Amino acid sequence: MPYLQDPARAQRHKRKRRNRGKTSSKAPKVQAQTTRVPTQESPRVAEVPTPTPVWVLALEQTGPSTGDQPGISATPSTLPAAPSPSAARTRAWSQRSEYDFTASLRLPFVAGLDPVGASTEASGIPVHGRIQLHDALATFWRSANEQHGNFLEHYIIAGSLEDVRECRHGEEHYGLIREKDTKRTMTSTSPVLRRVSATTIKPPPHPRTRLHLGPWDLSMLTAQYIQKGLLFRKPCHLTIADLIDGLKTSLSVALLHFYPLAGRFLSEPALDEQGNPTGLFVSIDCAGQGAEFVHVVAEGVTVADVLALDGDVPSYVNAFFPLDGAANYDAVVVPLLAVQVTELDDGVFLGCCFNHAVGDGTSYWQFFNAWAEIARSGEGEEAKLARPPVHDRWFVNGSVQPPIKLPFVRPEEFIERFKPPIYRERIFHLTADSIARLKAKANKESGLASTISSFQSVSGMLWRCITRARGLPSEQSTRCRLAAQNRGRLIPPLSPDYFGNSIYAIATETTAGELLAHDLGWAARLAHEAVTGLTDAAIQGVVAKWMAAPVAHRVSMFDRFSVMMGSSPRFDVYGCEFGWGRTVAARSGTAHKFDGKVTFYPGSEGGGSMDLEICLEPPFMAALEADVEFMSAVSSPPPAPDAETKAEACNRKQNNGY
Repeated sequence: MPYLQDPARAQRHKRKRRNRGKTSSKAPKVQAQTTRVPTQESPRVAEVPTPTPVWVLALEQTGPSTGDQPGISATPSTLPAAPSPSAARTRAWSQRSEYDFTASLRLPFVAGLDPVGASTEASGIPVHGRIQLHDALATFWRSANEQHGNFLEHYIIAGSLEDVRECRHGEEHYGLIREKDTKRTMTSTSPVLRRVSATTIKPPPHPRTRLHLGPWDLSMLTAQYIQKGLLFRKPCHLTIADLIDGLKTSLSVALLHFYPLAGRFLSEPALDEQGNPTGLFVSIDCAGQGAEFVHVVAEGVTVADVLALDGDVPSYVNAFFPLDGAANYDAVVVPLLAVQVTELDDGVFLGCCFNHAVGDGTSYWQFFNAWAEIARSGEGEEAKLARPPVHDRWFVNGSVQPPIKLPFVRPEEFIERFKPPIYRERIFHLTADSIARLKAKANKESGLASTISSFQSVSGMLWRCITRARGLPSEQSTRCRLAAQNRGRLIPPLSPDYFGNSIYAIATETTAGELLAHDLGWAARLAHEAVTGLTDAAIQGVVAKWMAAPVAHRVSMFDRFSVMMGSSPRFDVYGCEFGWGRTVAARSGTAHKFDGKVTFYPGSEGGGSMDLEICLEPPFMAALEADVEFMSAVSSPPPAPDAETKAEACNRKQNNGY
């Protein structure tokens, strides 16, 4: 256990044990062994007169080989009486850390996920799905408070439980078990998500088909779902019930056009002549099984809380997305698409989990915009899309015939459950003027006239600044990776409405010393040359190499000295108009996040502005926030638009037809 192996920590632990009975001006703190995002910029607890006893819930997730039964080892009805401050403490389940009181909750293991679809009883509390699990834990805490006094200082919120192993008294922490929100009052606790309903949305009846996956699709099977969502002000002219009904109806119609998303993966063994398995075939069974639709209420959370313009993205935003931690291959049993509507005090967050083996970011936003288009039209099944999706899969100019066999007998051979290190996540804004200055500087310094794009200029700046923030040795190799779209690079080109995966992560490499010794133009030129080198011939060569030895791309392949530029500022994020008013902001879940990941969004004010979602380990983020080159380029985001008035909603409907 790292806590006891670290001599300095062990010494602090001994001092805290000796001082247990003494008065302190600090509230107790808890460390959670987890790989989630820090909940706040500074996870300190406000001062209180005397530390009070704390119940700590140690979470375990049982594996299929352990035979352990789910349950709570100390239920609310059997909790010991609240002791005096001098009373003996009970030992933690780990037998290596000391708590005031301890309870252990065991959860069923389902394909390495949170207990989605699992059903069990834990001290009389039904646990069926991730959000209901949160409800169960909230009930547990409330019951303990009622029996033993209102002394609980910690609350369970969101995220995957498989990473939680130990919860220690007296240490700072990040993750699922969090201290009181430092930006709220001492009487405030972390927000609780209450699930209102869960529904399976199916498309209107249509013929059952099977869709084979192409090379780019199959390479994504071990990756996680795309988790992106949009924040809206709560409309004044609609009740939440009407809003939910409208979303369900329009989603059903959208699934008629995007029918693969309503299906499930079909995994079949490839057999030799003797009947022995030699590999796997994975396809989409388009039988209209349906998408998951969840309605959740986040009590006490406002639009301003989610925006967090002055600090890190709140960790509870991760709970606005279902299927957290799911790998794409898990869609053999879980939906390919899951939607969650999270009702805020003054807003609505619409989060989508979209299987990345079905489509890439271009396909994701194509679907999201089409869904909004259908919702605006109000025409139901008669709605016609301005840009219908193209579902025919690309197979290397016809030289490869589906289905493609994967050289794996069991899913465990290629499925990875990635656990990133602790990181901070923050949104930085780039105005159109700032980007124009970066682009002009990059082109002038590179000597390439005006060929370096805005994206390449910003990527070069980020690569330099993050490398400097990490303090890498000068001889350390570092890469800048960029997710490049292939649709228009192929000969003949694919339709821009091609619904599937057509991306490739290109890279350019140098040493940290070389990168920082040169200027912005030099770094941006490296990124530019990597992009221009992705020709039709290069793409064909990459696919041919993959076909010779198919692999599933894993996040763990990304080295910790590099940066990864994902998504695109060209995606039509703010065109997703459902008839409630304009999008306020875009946010994402935990999927595909790690130290060095940068996600690009268009800025809310348009005009070529950008928002950068940057994930870095805490010390590196602190160094980036102090980097002169970086901070001189970024600025505060513009203020979010106010909620639409009824008069404005009527005018919009009269002028735009929705």
